[in-house]
Amino acid sequence: GAISIQRRSYWLKMSGFILSLLPFLAMGLDNKADIDLMGVKPAQENEASLLSLTSCAPIKSSCQDSGKCPSFEIVRKLHTISSDNIKSPNEIENFANLKKILRGKHLRIRSAKGWFHVAGFFSYPMYVMNQLLFAEKMGLIGDKKPFVYMPESHHYFDSCQKRGGGDAAENFWTRWFKPISEVDESELSEDDVWEFSQFSIENIHHNKDAIHSYPYRLNNTLLQGEAGTKQWATCHRARALPLLEQYLEVNDDVVDEAQSFYSRRFSSSQGNVMGIHMRGTDKWINPQVGPDRYHGEIDSFLRTNPNSQIFLATDDPGFLEKTRTEYGFAMVSRNVMREKGNVIFDDEIDKDRKSREVLVDSLVLSMGNKLVKSWSAVSEFAVYFHMLMQPDRRLHVVDLQLNNKAATDETSNCKEFVPLVAIRNIVAEKPSNNDLSKAQNLLGSAGSSTDVATTYDHRGDCPFTPPQVHSRDALEALLKTNVCSRRCVAYRSRKAGATPSKNMRGQKTMLLVVAHDTEDLAWLREQPLCYIVMEKKGSGFDRGVDPSTVVTKQGNEASSYLKFILDNYDENLPDHVVMTRGKRDSKHSVDLVAMLRTINPDAYSYASLNGVVLPMVTHDDFCDASTLWSNSIKKKHQFPAFPRDITGLSTTCCAQFMVTRDRIMQRSYELYDSLYKFASGQEDSKDGTAASFLELSAASSEKKQLVKPESLCPRRATSELSSYDRSESLELSWHVIFGDEWHSRKIDPVKLCGSASRCPQDLPILQSSSSSSENMLGIVENPRDPFWYPATEYFAAVENQELKIAAHTIISTPYNVKGLVTMEAHCNSSTAAPRRGKGKEIVPKGIYTMESKAFSSEPVAQFSDIVADEVVNEPENINILLYNDDPCGVDFFGLRAEPYLQFDGCGTPIRLFSSRHRPLIESMDAVLVSQGWSERIPGENIPNENDKPKGQVWATCTVENGVTYERTPISTLKKEMGIDLEMSADFNADIPMSFYSQFYLGKSIKSNLRSIKPLAFEHKDKKVAVMQAGCAQGHFNYRTNWTESFIKELGNKSVDSIGQCWNNAKTRIPWTDDGLGNRPMAFHANKMANIRPYMFSLCHESVDKDFWVTEKVFHALAVGSVPVFRGSKYIKSHLPCEDCIVDTRDFKSTKELAAHINMLMSNKKEYEKLLAWKNRPYNATKFPMFEAKRKQSIDTAICRLASHVAENPYRRKVSGECEGKCLEEMYKLQRLAAHG
Repeated sequence: GAISIQRRSYWLKMSGFILSLLPFLAMGLDNKADIDLMGVKPAQENEASLLSLTSCAPIKSSCQDSGKCPSFEIVRKLHTISSDNIKSPNEIENFANLKKILRGKHLRIRSAKGWFHVAGFFSYPMYVMNQLLFAEKMGLIGDKKPFVYMPESHHYFDSCQKRGGGDAAENFWTRWFKPISEVDESELSEDDVWEFSQFSIENIHHNKDAIHSYPYRLNNTLLQGEAGTKQWATCHRARALPLLEQYLEVNDDVVDEAQSFYSRRFSSSQGNVMGIHMRGTDKWINPQVGPDRYHGEIDSFLRTNPNSQIFLATDDPGFLEKTRTEYGFAMVSRNVMREKGNVIFDDEIDKDRKSREVLVDSLVLSMGNKLVKSWSAVSEFAVYFHMLMQPDRRLHVVDLQLNNKAATDETSNCKEFVPLVAIRNIVAEKPSNNDLSKAQNLLGSAGSSTDVATTYDHRGDCPFTPPQVHSRDALEALLKTNVCSRRCVAYRSRKAGATPSKNMRGQKTMLLVVAHDTEDLAWLREQPLCYIVMEKKGSGFDRGVDPSTVVTKQGNEASSYLKFILDNYDENLPDHVVMTRGKRDSKHSVDLVAMLRTINPDAYSYASLNGVVLPMVTHDDFCDASTLWSNSIKKKHQFPAFPRDITGLSTTCCAQFMVTRDRIMQRSYELYDSLYKFASGQEDSKDGTAASFLELSAASSEKKQLVKPESLCPRRATSELSSYDRSESLELSWHVIFGDEWHSRKIDPVKLCGSASRCPQDLPILQSSSSSSENMLGIVENPRDPFWYPATEYFAAVENQELKIAAHTIISTPYNVKGLVTMEAHCNSSTAAPRRGKGKEIVPKGIYTMESKAFSSEPVAQFSDIVADEVVNEPENINILLYNDDPCGVDFFGLRAEPYLQFDGCGTPIRLFSSRHRPLIESMDAVLVSQGWSERIPGENIPNENDKPKGQVWATCTVENGVTYERTPISTLKKEMGIDLEMSADFNADIPMSFYSQFYLGKSIKSNLRSIKPLAFEHKDKKVAVMQAGCAQGHFNYRTNWTESFIKELGNKSVDSIGQCWNNAKTRIPWTDDGLGNRPMAFHANKMANIRPYMFSLCHESVDKDFWVTEKVFHALAVGSVPVFRGSKYIKSHLPCEDCIVDTRDFKSTKELAAHINMLMSNKKEYEKLLAWKNRPYNATKFPMFEAKRKQSIDTAICRLASHVAENPYRRKVSGECEGKCLEEMYKLQRLAAHG
């Protein structure tokens, strides 16, 4: 009756756990301590009865359960767990093909779900390390990095628990440890991952070749080979070290907490701190070791070190009290949860706190200079953390349960690493208590590890000076040792005073391959990698060296790199290969020694080590590379298509890089052999072949006719290339050969080597001695390189435009705008109207200019012309010349970019070239001519009819009505100019364009104007809003005279004229153009926000034409201000609603109309009838005329124009429709437009 509800819950869970073990306890065991589950369901199928495994976030099923990804089963006997139940690769059917498949996917590491009910905190990092260990041993990890996925709740993790007021954590691993790679699992499909099966995970964990933190038992029987000796413990630590270095890092907040506690509590101990771990209530696999067994060690330590302290970590309150009574203030402990029962199984307590406490305790234990422990993962991980985080500080370890029978080592399952691997400053000591018979030894026998303390040499197998490899055979032998390991690279870097990358750890190998001519190589002794020097034949340095390191002078460094790959292909390649020239530094790279001391081997699987980024290449270099790819690359389908022009190839100069073995092995030996023969000139082709991609891959004569002959590279044989040309062709191709795209990815210097100064990516492009005004495309008036300076400036300008467009931002804004808020967000943010003068601009007024300032530089402007000339002949695009710069809607309302603006929404890429590129008119598929002028001057505002080639489409475009502003009749244009198509608002136009556009209305068109809810009747201004900008007489008499009469009849008190005409009130939000007629999307969005509070808005067209219905009426409908419309007699058929406007044609006079408006202002019921449509769903069948207008929007005009362009074998005919994603892409550009 004294047991609390909390304790009852605990014992109920424990009884369930004990019952779950009964089938196991009843089974017999063979000499391998197998557990044969026979007919009993696997634990993972019964876990619901043992523990609630809920999660607040959806959990992805295992590959084994879902069948959506490979589940790799490597156990010999299913439903069995033993120390020897894992198949070797030779036992796995079709292993070579399986290995290839798995290396192309990410290993997703998961928990052993069948052991959730018994697993302690450190079981989970052990699952991770052992799966990585076996995956690496089997060669199953390729370029696709592994990651950990542990979202299930268990004794140490509650995925539903919120922390710090934030969201619940979704992954046990990332809660406590840093990700083992940069993989974002949320972006991966199930087809991109693989897993070990659950039985494989459990057997890997217990396998004799795995890492064990203490001797494992199953069913109370010691696993075979669990010697528990000093050598056994050292061996397992050696197994763990490379994986710890490469993958394990505790989250900063936890480390900070441990370091803060240690520095705060042990500041007076003069560095003498003994850590003691007493595992008590939760120790049930191995026998407990009570406090008395620790006293001898404590007494000796305190006696020898008078100012020392001890830190006690224990889960047992009895152990704590007994030790505190004995040692008083000399003992320090943390205030953590302790129970007389097993704290692991008590799920009533805070799991997050329980996990943090055991992890911090382990970290603090690792920080002293002595550790006394029994068998426990908590204290063993303290040893691991010390090796990992304090490699240069000695830790004396006393294992009280160590087996003293040296003969046991003969049957140990872990001894192979000890002669080769030095454990970082871990000293194994014998216990000072001579009464060893009292020790509760794991095997029931007393004893210590040794009679004399043994120190393992720090980095004993890593020579300080990097070894030079003198032959292929020497490399093969050296790679079997540790001297070329990443661990040794880090050691040599630290010895040189550098700080190596945290990823420079583990047993993976690295080698520096140096292409030497006559350079001074003394620097190679200062850098940290093993290295091999490839000497040039006849250089004088080739005398007396092994033939495997001598290579022809032809092909410069390229032939050296390729000979090394050929000689060491497959079996003899290191995990990482760094290839450089013989100079320590040069104009295209900085100090290679400093870079290699800090380089991150896991940053990229291929990375250039140079810092001169070439945004494009010269025409001559492009053609040299084209000759290589046309003559020497046989299986072109395995690579990205060779670029069509100089803009399609960007890379980093010059040929020095780091590449993984996996990347090298992606290509065949035959390819490297062919490239070597190209570089060395061994098999020059006799006949020239077309070097242009269009020629290389032409499948029909029609394709060749699409390209101007003068744009092709000359036909050349490889024998026509010089040795320099051959190496440069490969220099431009290495990144593609090793698996990247032709546009080389940008390298992050901090990611690559920790500092932008050590491996910069922005070194200046210096003038090349081979550059001259004759072969540099005519750009010569520049103090720097006549090609690269304008090329770099040009690409910077274009990239800036692309970034601005992608970010939906505006280049220049005439107002100081604090933030960008969409119209819908503003209009839906409040049920009340904004107070006059207090509103914010909802979209900044801005103009995306035709060209950025960079294009005002004449060399850069010329370069823009050159690029346009290079790309205009690509047949898979539709090229449209905007002959005039007068905006007409279809041209994205005046948006211009150089050398072209590309729109992909129509399916086939469309490129719009500005009027700057009129000289290219013959290469265009279509020409768009503005209709907004009266005087026609061929060659200036209209094209010359003689410039029109056969099949080219000419269209004229206008958004004017022909009355307010004159325009040339379409009949005249078709008859006299050869215009094929009219694009206008006219019903009878070849391509009609309505003003129902998202440019004017924002995203409210998605709901056909129903998304923005009107303000409540009580909150509205009982007035008519008048917003008219044009007050002049003449063309505007139709609108002006009538409006003045209407205002007079209605009375000034019922009208707010907030435009430029009859102004008697201020706008709530600024509303004006820039004085030049530029009215971007902001102009229209701000207008809608201004009229929203009014009951009515006057929507008066400038002319009375049947087809002329502009954006005004849609503005008012969108925001729920009832339109008072005067204009087309067909207005009601143009709308997406019924009974939603006041049509002035329904009234005999302005007086009668004014009376009706005044009645509605005071009659809520009648007024709200005009807004009832807002709450009714849109039915397209009821509004056929509006549906036609919607599909004829200016937004769809560009696709409809493109649909008139003839198809060819390399592009599809455009359908003319623009919905969904097409409109989204359109919206991104329209937000930047200058005029509407």
